[in-house]
Amino acid sequence: MRDSQRVKADHLKPAGMLQPLAVPAWKWEDIHMDFIVGLPRTQKGYDSIWVIIDRFTNSAHFIS
Repeated sequence: MRDSQRVKADHLKPAGMLQPLAVPAWKWEDIHMDFIVGLPRTQKGYDSIWVIIDRFTNSAHFIS
């Protein structure tokens, strides 16, 4: 028995057929957001960055 077979969770259902992601028709129609936290504090007191990514243009904006 391989390690991957021993570790696999028995309670999980199979994922099923994969579905393609819809392609946005225009910029800023579909965005992803995340936070980068736990950074050293700046002189203004900020310790995190808000990341916004536009799926259409793949451009990223970083706001502290």
